[in-house]
Amino acid sequence: MPNALDAFDLADTIFVDANIFLFHVFADPRRGDAARRFLERVELAQVNAVTSVLVENEVIFKILLQEAASDLDNPAVWNARRA
Repeated sequence: MPNALDAFDLADTIFVDANIFLFHVFADPRRGDAARRFLERVELAQVNAVTSVLVENEVIFKILLQEAASDLDNPAVWNARRA
């Protein structure tokens, strides 16, 4: 079944929020492949997209938080906050 990201073909600029990057980075089983394909289309200039420094900071923070959580016995983001 095609994903909505695969079907996006408007000439208008789209804002890319943190979730798209995180779905790709963390290989989300439901959305990871669609996010990767979408970001590839952005990279190839097939989709006009923008993001913000705040989004980039959120993505980096969540990657670092997940990395910290992976050192715990129960590697979940929420457990890293408690540690």
